[in-house]
Amino acid sequence: TIGTPLYKVEDNNLKHVGFCSGGDTISRVLSKSNIFSLFKQALINTDNSISDSDIDLYLAIIRRIKEISNKNNSSLIIAYIDSTEERLVNTKWTNESIIAEMSDISYVVDVTLAERIEELDPKFYIHELDEHPSSIANQERAMILYHMLQKINSE
Repeated sequence: TIGTPLYKVEDNNLKHVGFCSGGDTISRVLSKSNIFSLFKQALINTDNSISDSDIDLYLAIIRRIKEISNKNNSSLIIAYIDSTEERLVNTKWTNESIIAEMSDISYVVDVTLAERIEELDPKFYIHELDEHPSSIANQERAMILYHMLQKINSE
């Protein structure tokens, strides 16, 4: 997303390398070109899959958030939504192994709202082409987090 931080993992450390941009005028013009679109399809991963390095970056960001939380005497709770199996197919990871890795970092709560994301009831997203959560999904997830907070506070 334009303006959001851009990170890379270098030498097993998370490094802020800038911000995501919308591209310059030439890039925007090229993006309208059919030839450019064919070139992009051939060379860039457009199948929405995730790589091992994507997950490594994700976990590095979570570890850094945990460090900052600890410095601020705060607890970190990681709310996790399953990835589709298709997105993980080219990795060594599964949803279960990602959750296990994150559990070594901090508290993790699965807020998928289904056994598998592929089984998510349509009432939990806005539209099949826009799977942002519905207000019902947000309420359900808020309740799951509320119960997790109660559990943590009673420990």
